[in-house]
Amino acid sequence: MKALSKLFLYLIFTTTFTVFFSCGSSDISREVIVLKNYWAIQSSEKVSAEGSSISKAGFQDSEWYTATMPSTILETLVKNKAEKDPYYGNNFVELDGYFPVSSNMYLYDLPKDSPYSVPWWYRTEFELDDGNDHLWLNLSSINYKANIWLNGILIADTMQIEGAHRLYELDITEQAIQGGTNSLALEIIPPVHGTDLSIRWMQGSRMVPDKDTGIWYDVKVVRNGKIKIRYPHIITDLHLPDTTKAYVTITADLYNNSKEVVSGTLSGSITPVDNIAEGGSSVGGTDEYDFSKKITLLPNETKSVKFDIEMENPGLWWPYMSGKQNLYDLHLEVKDGNNNHSDVNDTRFGVRKITSTLEDFFPEEDQKLVRVFQVNGKNIFIKGGNWTETVMMEEDLDRNEAEIRNILNLNFNAIRTEGFWGNDRFFELCDQYGIMIFDGFNCCSIWERWDAWTDHTYKIAGLSFRDQVIRKRNHPSFVDWLLASDSHVPFRAEKLYTDIVEKYDGTRPYQSNSMYSTTPFCGCTGLDHDPYPDTYVYLHPTTWYGMKEINERGEFGKFEFLELNTEIGPGAEQIPPMESMRAMMPKEDLWPMNKTWEIRQSSDAFSVNATNAFNKRYGKPVDLESYTVKAQVFQKESYRSLVEAFRKNKYKASGLLIYRLNAGWPSLCYFLYDYYLRPNGAYSGTQQGYEPLHIFYAYDDNSIVVANDLYRDFKNLKVSAKILNLDMTEKYSYTDRIDVGEDAVKSVIQIPDIQGLSQTYFLDLTLENENGDLLSSNFYWLSTQKDVDADFSGLMTLPEVKLTASAVYKEKGKNSIVKLKVTNTSDQLAFFINPKILKGVHGEELLPTYWSAKYFSMLPGKSREIDVTFDVADLDGSEPFLMLEGWNLKPVEIDLKDANREVTPVLIYKDLQSPESVESGREFSISISVINSAKSGGALLKSQQRLLINGQPVSYKRVALAPGESKSLSWTSLKINKKGAHAIKIGDMEAVNVHVR
Repeated sequence: MKALSKLFLYLIFTTTFTVFFSCGSSDISREVIVLKNYWAIQSSEKVSAEGSSISKAGFQDSEWYTATMPSTILETLVKNKAEKDPYYGNNFVELDGYFPVSSNMYLYDLPKDSPYSVPWWYRTEFELDDGNDHLWLNLSSINYKANIWLNGILIADTMQIEGAHRLYELDITEQAIQGGTNSLALEIIPPVHGTDLSIRWMQGSRMVPDKDTGIWYDVKVVRNGKIKIRYPHIITDLHLPDTTKAYVTITADLYNNSKEVVSGTLSGSITPVDNIAEGGSSVGGTDEYDFSKKITLLPNETKSVKFDIEMENPGLWWPYMSGKQNLYDLHLEVKDGNNNHSDVNDTRFGVRKITSTLEDFFPEEDQKLVRVFQVNGKNIFIKGGNWTETVMMEEDLDRNEAEIRNILNLNFNAIRTEGFWGNDRFFELCDQYGIMIFDGFNCCSIWERWDAWTDHTYKIAGLSFRDQVIRKRNHPSFVDWLLASDSHVPFRAEKLYTDIVEKYDGTRPYQSNSMYSTTPFCGCTGLDHDPYPDTYVYLHPTTWYGMKEINERGEFGKFEFLELNTEIGPGAEQIPPMESMRAMMPKEDLWPMNKTWEIRQSSDAFSVNATNAFNKRYGKPVDLESYTVKAQVFQKESYRSLVEAFRKNKYKASGLLIYRLNAGWPSLCYFLYDYYLRPNGAYSGTQQGYEPLHIFYAYDDNSIVVANDLYRDFKNLKVSAKILNLDMTEKYSYTDRIDVGEDAVKSVIQIPDIQGLSQTYFLDLTLENENGDLLSSNFYWLSTQKDVDADFSGLMTLPEVKLTASAVYKEKGKNSIVKLKVTNTSDQLAFFINPKILKGVHGEELLPTYWSAKYFSMLPGKSREIDVTFDVADLDGSEPFLMLEGWNLKPVEIDLKDANREVTPVLIYKDLQSPESVESGREFSISISVINSAKSGGALLKSQQRLLINGQPVSYKRVALAPGESKSLSWTSLKINKKGAHAIKIGDMEAVNVHVR
């Protein structure tokens, strides 16, 4: 038809920011209209009209579901309360169209009775100012196919619009009504077949019933003059080791929209960015580079224009903590022969050079090659995790920023986006803060089932990858393409993908997949997921050091899995703090475990493995309160040992990308911060293990090690180590002065065998500079039993401790900053301290917050300074309060703005059930109700409620009580043999006597 003959399908290159010009000006260059509001969606089963009618102004859609773009079908239904919130309770399995999908069942078709097995209509109306400009409809990631209608005319059909990762630019100049109301309708066809190249959610997330059908990113209408700028590509090069000059190549396609010959001039400028006020590190400057070329274009002709610029003393872009993230703005504008602006394009980029080498660190052994990455000629130790979107693909720019701040707070410099996740704002933040991105295809999905591919599948795969490369190639944060995940690409797919990379990028390394393989076009990957297939299994700390199990002579085997590990983590059981458990399911489902737990757990044997290890090391939990507390300790021990093992073996182990960084929905496995942005014990262990200058204990050889990831030397550092028994008796101490070079690892001393240790004992490490300033500290709980058989039941006997705290609160811009000094005035260990900010007195926990340390421990008589940053607006007008809780802590709540006044709620004890007398040696029981006396708020008051008989602790129960909430505690099978009066006391209640006869 005529409309299709006028159709041009092109990629949209999404720039960092868009330039707007007044529509009323004859000097117009570009206007971008984002079609975000006033959408409606409906199932085609409930719409009898055709697209030619639906796409006309005034069509009645008042009975449709209102929507805001971008949105999937399910997201809109949830917002309209037509579906329950899938993130809460057992709602997920009650969604229309739900059916269980196992971890290996990923080539599945939607059931025919699913409401998402039919097309859905997306519709909106919008106004355009009058004019004679050229108009384009830009679409980003329609899942999965679409017929698109504008003002009653079909402008594109499913022959052109197919693929979840595609980007389109449609010429709508003839169909659009300039100076009137326009009506746009998309008939979106879901990925109904298992062979459709859509997306796949993995462990820690769930595949939603609509398969995320809909529009993922912004819909835009763009207007410009006769000449259009397309696909700017910026290549920066350095003739290393010299970094005093940068060689920048800029190419752009110019397209003549009109039916006449057009002459014009393409001009450009490069200027340094100053984003200090935004929190970045690009300092700007006065240097500017200007360039231009005259061009002549035949009707509908496209020409590629190229500029070569030599930059003097450029500001380089570095990964986080390796240097500043200097950025530049490229401004391109084209004017026609009448000197009228026709189009502009603004793109932000960074000057850097990404390379990688394959290293053979063990030439005498039959070992794998290891890939080591360099930025600007310097080796970069990769510290990161696998990041994912939320499962309904919701757009949440505030969440994007919070996640980036969490990534920085974890001391990460990289993430992996397995499945082409992320919106443009997220990528811009990665550029600004120096987060390297390893980008590639989704594992365990149709993307790796090449045996099921047809010629058409290969075509869509190639177009999808091409679009993603062009979309992302100017971002300095993208450093590597992974052409597959668990399995290397076969010859045909590898040739397709590598040709695309070389043609449309050519500046970054790429590998056939994220595991170890050697292929014709990519060569050796130098990457792996070892110890695959146990990548996700809990392994005791020694194992992470790349050693085989200790043999009967007490010797280790040779290195087994040192590498750049792109997917690893013992997170198959990842029980979050109690607050998150209460947020994700109703009270009646919290304990004991039920089906609401099952849908959130790992769907494989890895979860069972982790649970068994947890029970063996820390004891089988008897209630949720103790489970959530012990789980954080288990996680910190597991993850800290993992990352420290890799740091000790740098660069033989050149980095790791933890599986996973975040949770795409409220899950019970694989995350460092959960769906609610709440950090867990794994977060604390990873954050500590990744600090740039770090002192730690190496489980494999009992040594103390200092690792330095910074590009500067440190001289005369003081290393201190103490080993203490459970009762705080000191059994060993060591101090020394050391130097450590830039980007280096130094083994300080091997701890000798020590006699007389309690079964559970502690190691305290500190690293100070010449002035006595604390640079790094680390605290370990260890067992005299072999690591694999470690038993930490002794931790249950730690006496209760109350801490004191003082804080300085200040506001800087939109940020609140609290500098906190915590002191342990007791003679006992304060174990696993968890500080929190509350929204108002006894209020709910403030999230997100960014702590310099969480889940830390303090020896008797010691103080520690930590800080936390958060957004003032997140307080919602309330005042900030501090809560200190922990393993054996008496909780403390203080008012940060009122001289650190303590406002901790008291616990009320009622309904004591205790016998007045019992026979000697006869079993008896005691029960009591404990009530949080606070009258309002949402904070959980967590504590141990100890049962004391004659002042001696017998055992304890944990409570986590919201204001006004109560819990009944009971102790059974108690016995007292000695006759006479015995004082029974629980917590702070007054003692009562039991007479033993």
